[in-house]
Amino acid sequence: VFASLVQFCIKNNTLLSLELLVSLCSVPDVPHKIFPTSDGMQIRSLLCQHALSQCADFMVNNLDEDVIEWAQEPATLFEDVAEDDDDFCYATTLFGRLVMILGNGSLPVLLPLVENFMAAGKNDWRQFCAALTMMQTCLYVGPIMFAPHVNVALEAALELSKTDHVRLQHQSLLLLGALCESGNVEVGGRRILEAAARLVSSPCSKVSTTGSAVVISFCRSEGPVEPFCREVLQILVAGPLSQQAINEKNKVDYGALASKVKAIGAVACLADACAEGFLPFYDAIMPGLLTTVQTHSSSDEGAQLRGAAMEAMTIIGQAIGQIDLFAREAEMLMQIALTTLKSPADNLMIPLDQVLSACARIATVMGEKFTPFLPEILPFLLDRINLVVDISYEESNEAGLQSSRRGDAEMDNDGNNAMTILIPGKGFTKVSIDMSKIEEKSQACRATYELAVALGSSFAPYTEVVTSALTQLISYSYSPDVRSTSCQALAAVFDSACKARVQQVAQILPALSSAICKQIAQEGADDMEALYAICEALSDILCSAYEQLSSEDRSVLSDFKSENGTAIVKLLMGLISRCLERRRIVFETLEGVHGALAGEDEQNELKQQLEMEEEVLNPLINSVGYVLKFMKQDFLPVFEMYVAPILGTFLKGSSDTRAQFAAVALFDDCVEHCGETAAQRFGSVLAEGVLVGINPATNGGDDDVQKASIYGIAQISRYCSANTLADCAQIILHNLISLSKVPKHEDEDIHLIENAVSAVASLVLIGPAPFGHMKFLNRDDLIATFLKQLPLREDEDEAKICHAGFCDLVIQGEAKDVSEIMRIIGEILVHIENGEDLATAETQLQMTKILFEMQQKVPSNTLQETFGSLSEEAQNLVNINLQRYAPNPVVTP
Repeated sequence: VFASLVQFCIKNNTLLSLELLVSLCSVPDVPHKIFPTSDGMQIRSLLCQHALSQCADFMVNNLDEDVIEWAQEPATLFEDVAEDDDDFCYATTLFGRLVMILGNGSLPVLLPLVENFMAAGKNDWRQFCAALTMMQTCLYVGPIMFAPHVNVALEAALELSKTDHVRLQHQSLLLLGALCESGNVEVGGRRILEAAARLVSSPCSKVSTTGSAVVISFCRSEGPVEPFCREVLQILVAGPLSQQAINEKNKVDYGALASKVKAIGAVACLADACAEGFLPFYDAIMPGLLTTVQTHSSSDEGAQLRGAAMEAMTIIGQAIGQIDLFAREAEMLMQIALTTLKSPADNLMIPLDQVLSACARIATVMGEKFTPFLPEILPFLLDRINLVVDISYEESNEAGLQSSRRGDAEMDNDGNNAMTILIPGKGFTKVSIDMSKIEEKSQACRATYELAVALGSSFAPYTEVVTSALTQLISYSYSPDVRSTSCQALAAVFDSACKARVQQVAQILPALSSAICKQIAQEGADDMEALYAICEALSDILCSAYEQLSSEDRSVLSDFKSENGTAIVKLLMGLISRCLERRRIVFETLEGVHGALAGEDEQNELKQQLEMEEEVLNPLINSVGYVLKFMKQDFLPVFEMYVAPILGTFLKGSSDTRAQFAAVALFDDCVEHCGETAAQRFGSVLAEGVLVGINPATNGGDDDVQKASIYGIAQISRYCSANTLADCAQIILHNLISLSKVPKHEDEDIHLIENAVSAVASLVLIGPAPFGHMKFLNRDDLIATFLKQLPLREDEDEAKICHAGFCDLVIQGEAKDVSEIMRIIGEILVHIENGEDLATAETQLQMTKILFEMQQKVPSNTLQETFGSLSEEAQNLVNINLQRYAPNPVVTP
């Protein structure tokens, strides 16, 4: 039946039959289970031989032949397709979907098609256009498959960009932009930028705007921008930026407007890519942009132009990052922004989203100096956050329901977005929503997030009122964007309150974390970006609370009860289980369990799905870890009931190494934080897991699994019985000692090395040291290695333990190297002075005592030589600390 349908569609040879054909082939089981069969291979051959060429022919035959009329039509500010090219774009879409379905099997037909069209293009420019479009489409839908042919695409685009034919110029630029977006900048480099810069001055506004778009894509692709910045800026300034888009009589030249707005965007991207390298051009560019922002025009087009200029100015200011230089322009822009925010909604000088984004960027540059503007901006943001969105209902029918299920766009009589749903008791109902207000809510949430991040503790006075408003949007049912941005904003506001030690955080924490966790459980996996943002927000909130904890002050958790933590973890582990199940299915698909794959691009798409799931999984695991650390020994029954049953099976290895990492990490935390009973209950289970995890042959080559496993060994050595690791002592020490001796160079995984150093020290040298009695170990050699790798900095908790152990070794007389001791203490003091929490107050006192003892007992010439080898900052801090302990400082150089 399927074969007959395919033959019918191909024989019919219309765009509608091709759409039916593509829809049939898009059913998941078709490419995976039908195509690999003998009959399926014949069908696939038919598709390659006939359907692809039919699509290509439709692309050629449906291009508008009136080039002059096309060139005279002005470009638009937003991507738009000429009405006469609708069928061309439709055929292009079908072509791309077919290539995606057929995968590598399409190449033997596709490449000759492109070659034939390029050969015939001299007689019919439409053949050139179709060939360029096919290569552009392949870059998007099959980047890996098409990678060997990128040079062909590049040379074709560069060559045809030099013609006088505006449609070929335009299509060549689109292909060059696709090359940039697909990560092939290094192939074309300067030549891509030169072609784009040359054509931004085209009298055809469609070509000009596309040229600027290529410059933007080149900058965003991390290509080498700075060497060409001056040249490109000169062309932009002399070309589209010099055009008059709106004259004195408020008449709009729409082509010039689009060219100018796009060129302004290109300038902003150049600045963003060059960062401080843009500084030499600051004085030449900013006055012109400021003049544009200050230009008075009552039209919507004037607002769009001013908005582009304001956006560019703030991007430039942020890229350079020098508030003293940007201060004058920042002050003027803020006055314009505040005036705009106070204007009627139907008469804004600048579009709202650009005003809010500009304020946020200015705040990131000004930091706390932006605080005086908050009382004027926040009321506006709160009004937008609290906007009541108009929702209306009207009768619909089954056809409307089917249309909504297909994702077809619907509008009501007022132009609002609409969808048909089936409501029990009411039947088919069309629900209409004012999406503009929803977008305003999202913009306000995003701006609040940026302001809270930029201002830190200075934002804290507004915690209560802002949190109250944002909390109402956590479960906002009409927009995943509103839900995700409100959660992100709440996390930033909560962090600012924690930094300011606001008392309300204790009351806010349980309610806020529970509300977000419940919403995560309601979120579907169809919008992974929103799901990730909400999961990350929960993790950030719990992290902010955890960072405020100390042994003396746990007040931030005063309202966070065991039942709060249990409920949160129960939900989180359910989410983790669902995430791991989705990953299992993807792994099976990659292994061919569910049918053959079309090629490397489908494999890559599946791997990207795994990466997205990993992005969701990580904050979920982190959140469980923070709750564990909040509850400590009270978490043990929670761990036994909800965590161990789901993750315990992954301890001994898995094809999903992220699941293995999650298991090892949480079992590590349980042994470390949940008390003696937990350590005895799960120590031996974790021991089996870390043996698998430290070995690259059994951990899937995953560095995170190895790091977590080595960390686990350190925790077992400190909190479990001495014989927990006894049976595998030699294997563990062989692995860890060699790793602990690796120099901490920048190209090494320093965190991994420091974990190994800490684990070896905990096993043999400091604390309980369960392997300290083993005679085959050279203790002096291990102490020398330990000292050489100090201070530790990657994990502050491990650093504190090891630096305390270092002091014990010195006091016990086992660590004797005076120069190493002085170096370690000096460097630790410097890092502490710079804000790193590497030693407790008790350890710092111990280090000072050690320095005092050295001053008393070490020969003065040796002490002077050792002290002189320290940095000036370290020398000063050593003296300062000694003066607190003794009346006379250590020797001066």
